[in-house]
Amino acid sequence: MRLEEGGECVRACGDGLRTPGEACDDGNTESGDGCSEDCEVEMGWSCWEPEGAGSTCEYTCGDGLVNESEECDDGEANADAPDACRTNCAAPTCGDGILDTGESCDEGEANSDEVAGACRTSCQPAFCGDGIVDEGEMCDPGGGSDLGAEACEVCTEPDAGLVDGGGDPMMEGDGGGCAAGGTPSGALWPLVALLFVRRRR
Repeated sequence: MRLEEGGECVRACGDGLRTPGEACDDGNTESGDGCSEDCEVEMGWSCWEPEGAGSTCEYTCGDGLVNESEECDDGEANADAPDACRTNCAAPTCGDGILDTGESCDEGEANSDEVAGACRTSCQPAFCGDGIVDEGEMCDPGGGSDLGAEACEVCTEPDAGLVDGGGDPMMEGDGGGCAAGGTPSGALWPLVALLFVRRRR
């Protein structure tokens, strides 16, 4: 029970009495004992309430029976290995740090859609077009580059024939993409040839 303002007593998680909205209540608000700090049954545990008492919880993951708190339970076959039911009776999932079928990478909590070069939260490696400027890329559409998506197409250093908006050849470090506006230098040769012919006349 918890005494609130006005002198009214209300039931609360951790008071040892399971009430509507609680899956368990073992008389404390500590996780790791089967009944979590917010009175939810933890993965791999079973909880029940002896009459007139708080919840009693028992770790049952590994008995081969899938209870309400478990996503799977293959008994002795449970393992923290690819494609196996985990040792906490959780199903394989992207982000658990184990490389399962269909995943190209899985760095667990280090998966990120913001960090350059990180395994993405989809468990796929960084790639051109994911919006993050990774190592070896000069730009990436949506990745904070000064160039828009139209000017950055393959995330790589521009060809030697491309020039920047000022007419100078684009060099590594210009912040460029595949094309950043300006005129391809190859398009200038016909003009140079025409001027040369006119001068000879």
